[in-house]
Amino acid sequence: MDEFPSSRTNHGAVAVMPSIDYDDQNTLLSPPHLDAQILEDDENSVFSDSSTIGDLAQNGYVNRCPRFAGGRIIIFASIMLSKGFFAWSDQRSFSMFIENRRKLDKCLDSGTGWPLFHFVSIGFRSYFNKNVPVNRIYKYKVVDNDSDDLKSLKQQNKELIYKNKKQSLYKIEFCNIFRNVDNKTETVRHKFVCYKPDGSTYTVTLLNTVGRRHTDCSIFEPVTETSLNLRWQGTTGYTSVFGANDFKLVVLDDDIPHLSTHTGQEIIDLRRQPDSNRRPESRMPVWGMYSRVTTVLPIPKRRVLKLAAFEIGEVEESEEVPFTTEVLTCMCMYLHELESRKERRTPLSTSMNTMPFGDFVI
Repeated sequence: MDEFPSSRTNHGAVAVMPSIDYDDQNTLLSPPHLDAQILEDDENSVFSDSSTIGDLAQNGYVNRCPRFAGGRIIIFASIMLSKGFFAWSDQRSFSMFIENRRKLDKCLDSGTGWPLFHFVSIGFRSYFNKNVPVNRIYKYKVVDNDSDDLKSLKQQNKELIYKNKKQSLYKIEFCNIFRNVDNKTETVRHKFVCYKPDGSTYTVTLLNTVGRRHTDCSIFEPVTETSLNLRWQGTTGYTSVFGANDFKLVVLDDDIPHLSTHTGQEIIDLRRQPDSNRRPESRMPVWGMYSRVTTVLPIPKRRVLKLAAFEIGEVEESEEVPFTTEVLTCMCMYLHELESRKERRTPLSTSMNTMPFGDFVI
């Protein structure tokens, strides 16, 4: 990308630097637009050769963001007359789904094109029973008919979609999302209970407070064996009736207050205190970028509505989607639903003869 000349950081790593200095905000991720391509050259990373960015003694901060070896752009789209919306692992898979005219049997026979996830809402039951999830995410998984993977699926809630001579396409329950509001602390907890490939569960919680933007979470990155404090920066939460079109996933420095260890008011108080050693969040590494489609085209016959794209870095290059990427994608799908739902409820959007939240695929 010629418009982003390379420059070297103080730690020897090569960074992709735009005309404005964003420090560690310049990751291997390209600018947040839907046609962006992931930079696969490892030299285009701001991450140093050590396990952390920055030095506590010299710079006053430490960031444990891993070095990304590659990445992918995950496509969110809805199919008209279908419940919820779907996610595809990359643009090629999504394009093949369109080419196969939404037929999953043709996608399986061609070797690609089936969705990665299907996001659905449970309904009013979740409002009266906290043990009922508010949303559920299903995963589409292909297994060989004569492999051990087929035996492991017997322990999960699954549905056989299509089967040919060599492979079978299953739709399995992957993630249940629960929401709980603490009125005393004005903290909202969104708990994600995900199923690992071995059948065990992995739980991660999104946290935000009433009257405060952004959403926090903490995850364990298995490749680097590091616990990371993350922030979905730009989400509106309960602060606005209008949803965000763009937000990003930022890896926080160790000294940044986080909702997993501080209340919302404590974070506000700490921000007001002068601290020359604490750098702003705008200069911290970006793991992922979300961008909602705003182009409006006439309604086509193929009934597919492209909603958004989620661009995310990955620690290891692989054709298979890593489990960490799957968990973060589930979070992004949930946040997309919360943000886009505000726009669908806005009177200005419904009164005008426009649909500012989608792009029909022709």
